[in-house]
Amino acid sequence: MVAGQPAKRLLWSLKERWPQGFNSQSDRWTADINIGSLSVASFNKKNGEVGAVLKGRLLNIRNLKIGNELVAGEEWNEQIPEPSYHAISYLNDCNFDKSFLKISVLDGKIEEPNYQSLNVNFDAQAFPVFAEMQSLALMPKGIKNKESNAKVFCILSLTGLTASGFKTKEGDNKAAIWASLASIRYLKADDTVFIGGKEAA
Repeated sequence: MVAGQPAKRLLWSLKERWPQGFNSQSDRWTADINIGSLSVASFNKKNGEVGAVLKGRLLNIRNLKIGNELVAGEEWNEQIPEPSYHAISYLNDCNFDKSFLKISVLDGKIEEPNYQSLNVNFDAQAFPVFAEMQSLALMPKGIKNKESNAKVFCILSLTGLTASGFKTKEGDNKAAIWASLASIRYLKADDTVFIGGKEAA
């Protein structure tokens, strides 16, 4: 879905050149973009397995190249950095044995936010703050314990976003978003700020 007006205007101006699918002979589109409002949906594959698709809202197009032609932006960097996603979120749980977090990413209006659940892999040695929180009994223990959990607010930089489909015990199709933790911009548990400050928040 396209949300930003500049992005909408640019795409409509290029309607005659829109890509027509993977098997099309049209010029390849390569873009540096901003995406928000991540979500995930499951579907049935032809082989009977459960597939998943990652969805988002296109906010801005910084640079766009069609074939070898730069049609938007001022300069194209051939050394494209790894895509990253900045997640303003609440930390719900931490599995130290498998080194992954469960977070709820905030989206939408501040007074009426929407939440999207994400599973985040992390390197325990690279992020010792989680062990510190655990030692101080400030690590949340899942949604079921939300009334007694510490309230952990964080701003995380995530990479390697993927979507995976699966079946529940009841046989329903479900999908989940997975990512890897690249850095922590801000982390606060109850009244204790572990990483960052007012500027980071």
